[in-house]
Amino acid sequence: MTQRPWRDYEVGLRAQWWQGLGGFILASYWLDCQGAADLASWEIKEEAASEDVLLITSGENPSYRDSGIRSLFQLLIQGAKARVWLASPYFLPDENLRESLVRARQRGIDVRILTMGKRCDKPFVRHAAQERYGDLLTSGVIIYEYQPSMLHAKLVLVDEDWVSFGSANFDPRSFFQNEELNITSRDKALITAAASFISESFLWSETMSLKSLRQRSWYQRLMGRLALLFYWQL
Repeated sequence: MTQRPWRDYEVGLRAQWWQGLGGFILASYWLDCQGAADLASWEIKEEAASEDVLLITSGENPSYRDSGIRSLFQLLIQGAKARVWLASPYFLPDENLRESLVRARQRGIDVRILTMGKRCDKPFVRHAAQERYGDLLTSGVIIYEYQPSMLHAKLVLVDEDWVSFGSANFDPRSFFQNEELNITSRDKALITAAASFISESFLWSETMSLKSLRQRSWYQRLMGRLALLFYWQL
């Protein structure tokens, strides 16, 4: 049987401000490697001074309790008024983030999670994630596991107003170890495209339930609990 390609997306950004803001971020890495940068030759064009400028969140040098990516996700969830749709292959929120999702659902927010299913590159991470589905499912959060292939897309949709995309997963490695980069936008066309991408992915997914969670094999439960012993390294 032919293996299906991973489920992912691409975004192309073209604007004058990217040469400035994007350049500054790239320069920080260059300087970390003992390179040299002439900042006097850089400038952010006037086109960047518009209401559509994007928010760039860098996860450079994260540490425990000091993660820009984690703070971004928590603010997006807590600020939602109608919808939080979240796509992340490696979905391992800590206790505070799980509480934020539960409270959002209790406020009447449409909270949906899209994550990897049985066709994935790290089954032990999936088993560990399922060990933490219980309180989310009990509160009414809908969890979709993508079935045709490995899900690799990372997206957060908030209401009809914001979309955040980039390299960061919803897991401790992205929050506290990796150097990630996410871009958050309120561009309507981008939000519509992201919503369409996730909605189509839902159709090819299986929804988790408390019943299906209880019906997991002893092997899956054991692997999940063992994997959680290494939670901060997953």
